[in-house]
Amino acid sequence: MAQPPPDVEGDDCLPAYRHLFCPDLLRDKVAFITGGGSGIGFRIAEIFMRHGCHTVIASRSLPRVLTDHGGVIVNITATLGNRGQALQVHAGSAKAAVDAMTRHLAVEWGPQNIRVNSLAPGPISGTEGLRRLGGPQASLSTKVTASPLQRLGNKTEIAHSVLYLASPLASYVTGAVLVADGGAWLTFPNGVKGLPDFASFSAKL
Repeated sequence: MAQPPPDVEGDDCLPAYRHLFCPDLLRDKVAFITGGGSGIGFRIAEIFMRHGCHTVIASRSLPRVLTDHGGVIVNITATLGNRGQALQVHAGSAKAAVDAMTRHLAVEWGPQNIRVNSLAPGPISGTEGLRRLGGPQASLSTKVTASPLQRLGNKTEIAHSVLYLASPLASYVTGAVLVADGGAWLTFPNGVKGLPDFASFSAKL
């Protein structure tokens, strides 16, 4: 089984980094990263900078921060719109809308040499999303081992996927949704029977 690249749990830079792509892959490029002050966005910003990119970070919290040439847009979405899932109609509908927007803008802005793609991460360790939505550790462990790669992903792996989509390596890729979840969306339980404490939760609805 392939080993994931090193990562750290919190919003800190990696103590060491091995370039899998050319170190100057994004030299002289400029990236505007929303949500770049924490979580997956923080790691994406770091990896882009490690590849020579001038990075602008946008965040809702100030303490967290730090056209005629075409461009690249990478939207962060999820696999929730690919199938039905209990208690996720709001998120699934929103992510399906982002995926549709990605395809429409790819068609509309392609003539201006602007590529638009989406990345759909799975359960990623060290993120607020996993802390909030992962459920009890025992339940999460059971789900993770049932997925094809049998582990969580990490923020560095997601940053590498975004790096690919933003780089010249993907120069002929637009309107695509790249799923980076270890195959989890294919096997994760999605019905009400798979939800712990569903009875008490539904009573609050």
